[in-house]
Amino acid sequence: MGTFAKLAKRAVETDAPVMVKIQELLRGAKDVMSLAQGVVYWQPPESAMNKVEEIIWEPSISKYGSDDGLPELREALLEKLRRENKLTKSSVMVTAGANQAFVNLVLTLCDAGDSVVMFAPYYFNAYMSFQMTGVTNILVGPCDPKTLHPDVGKIALLSSFALDKLMKYILSSIIVRKFLYLVPVPRAASSRYVLNFCHMIRYLLADERNMLL
Repeated sequence: MGTFAKLAKRAVETDAPVMVKIQELLRGAKDVMSLAQGVVYWQPPESAMNKVEEIIWEPSISKYGSDDGLPELREALLEKLRRENKLTKSSVMVTAGANQAFVNLVLTLCDAGDSVVMFAPYYFNAYMSFQMTGVTNILVGPCDPKTLHPDVGKIALLSSFALDKLMKYILSSIIVRKFLYLVPVPRAASSRYVLNFCHMIRYLLADERNMLL
């Protein structure tokens, strides 16, 4: 691969995937079962494979599609959200996987030098996505070990720590950048919980800085 000196700093400083390390540890090991990553090993349903065989020669299959996914699929997903989830103001983008979707969000919401608060446990690719896009100030907070919800008892301390950094930026005449809070949603937590959590963070930040909302 050559010298690292020619590579972008953000690429060199991005953590190596932990799965690679796990695979190295497993080599030669006996009577060990890896719980590190669940990888799909089965094929799609036979009906799906047959459908692909039917449409493979259609001209539209070989053309570029919409960047945000097939319009028919996105409309079907929007209808599902409206009917089953009562979400009427949603937008939908279809990606090749969750990792691509997350990187799209990071590129849209974050600039190099921004700060991020994450809560453990988190997916390692999410952390790497921030590193690869120049987000270097990543604060990691704890979660309740039973529910995996962000630990409310630690939020005030974490927010104060983040605010201390903001004040240092202000006093040193450095442009104040935004903070992004990444909230895990374990066990299909309700949207109400996530909304209440975001409101709590907002009020804590405002209280620490004597701000009016």
